[in-house]
Amino acid sequence: MSEDNLNKNLQYTFTEDDFLESLEFVKKYHLEPTKGTRNRTSSTYRGFGGEMDDFISGKLAEIATKKILEKYNENKKILIDQNIYTNKEIIEKADPDIIEIEEGDKKRLPNLYVEIKKDFSNWGWIGMPIPQLDAIKKRRDENTFKTMFIVHPRIYFQDNKNEKEQNIVGALLKRIISSKKVHFNEFSELEDLKCVIECCYSMNDLFEHGNLFKSGNIIPIESFGETVNIYNSPNSKTGVRKIRTGYSSIEKFSGEKEVKVKIKGLNEIPFYGVFKINGNIELFNKTKFNTQFIYCLEDTKISNGVFGKQTLSKDKSYQFFFVNKQGDPTVEKNLKFKDDQWILRRRLDELINENKVKSTEDTIKFIAENI
Repeated sequence: MSEDNLNKNLQYTFTEDDFLESLEFVKKYHLEPTKGTRNRTSSTYRGFGGEMDDFISGKLAEIATKKILEKYNENKKILIDQNIYTNKEIIEKADPDIIEIEEGDKKRLPNLYVEIKKDFSNWGWIGMPIPQLDAIKKRRDENTFKTMFIVHPRIYFQDNKNEKEQNIVGALLKRIISSKKVHFNEFSELEDLKCVIECCYSMNDLFEHGNLFKSGNIIPIESFGETVNIYNSPNSKTGVRKIRTGYSSIEKFSGEKEVKVKIKGLNEIPFYGVFKINGNIELFNKTKFNTQFIYCLEDTKISNGVFGKQTLSKDKSYQFFFVNKQGDPTVEKNLKFKDDQWILRRRLDELINENKVKSTEDTIKFIAENI
């Protein structure tokens, strides 16, 4: 990924010591007798290799966050949590990821509660799981939320290799193993692994602008995707455009209107399902699946308080229903298994641009100065 659009102050290039620290953490985790060999979410077998895949990137994200914060305040040394927790303790974890501050020759507890959650670039919903918030409230107190911040670092390789070759474990093996019988030259170099803090916000922001997504519901895709045009190409002789087979027109309108959007497969309207439309459009129903589509006669804006704003282009057609990111919503395993307080990443960016939420860099500066 190009660095052109990234804030260089929020970037970090890893050192060999960072990789060794992360690898040491995973080794301790693997050898801890209380840790099982099953993934706690999928229950599948996970050995040392799987633990390396799962945990090294997360630990590197914590190290990078610590280093970036220290750049903004050189008088403080920040210590991150290196403890190994049982699966139950992880779910109900109430301690921050930054556990101690060194200033001069004195050590103290941090003044702010910082939660570091590695950003997944393909996952638009960000926030906090309610079980973890409940544990914080129970083991600490509700006032913790007033001084709580969530940081989302993203790790990426800055090279031209493909996704399979850009693998942290492969890059580590390439560095560590020296053998004529097997080599790992196809993988990226460790020096090309970078980190950037994608976004950072307070728990107050998340409570004010985010929403509760309850267990047993879907995880909706973040935007309405363009689809095959509902109108066929104009007839070469008459210039008439016919509606594609299988679609029927519901209504046309121009101006502002509120429209309700359903979940595909459930035929339900969720709490985030009412959108304001501003433009000139035609709504259609696809008979086979009883799903709604939108055709734009001009550039059209759609918006609501959860999904933010999306502009739909003239003479384009879009699906106008919610799709579950995890598959068929009638299958229980494809639904959420816990409650979460979430905000859409795109919506957070809008709030920052509207000066309703501090920018990522301003928030990082605040944490560095006040932690």
